[in-house]
Amino acid sequence: MPAVPNFQAEVRQMLYNRILDAAHALVCAEGWQAVNMSRIAATVGVSRQVLYKEIGAKQALGEALVQRETTRFITGVITAIQSHPDDVAAGLAAGAAFTLHSAADDPLVTATLAPENNAEAGLTPLLTVGPTPILAGAIEAMAAA
Repeated sequence: MPAVPNFQAEVRQMLYNRILDAAHALVCAEGWQAVNMSRIAATVGVSRQVLYKEIGAKQALGEALVQRETTRFITGVITAIQSHPDDVAAGLAAGAAFTLHSAADDPLVTATLAPENNAEAGLTPLLTVGPTPILAGAIEAMAAA
């Protein structure tokens, strides 16, 4: 008999995704400095207390946002590489092409790396610092692929 979906877990995942979607939209429109928990809570339609319970402080929100986007990106690169199972060079070329096109077209990358945004105060440090740097995890996933 298949497992019955856990309604509460599904609702929490939906809320989590909506929080990250709201943060993504705000970062893309105004930069990381414009993100505050009150604005995110209002956009999602929950109280700040619920927001803090689900995601934590602004630092945790940034880490979750960067992690989600990194996972999406790495999945795309791996899929592109694996689309050429019999030709390593073609697979690497496809992965590189995906990387360049994705970076050029991604509004979050543009917002994060824009010259008017202070890299020290933005999302960039989340890629390389912390107990488990996201960049290290991305490198590990790519090496495994």
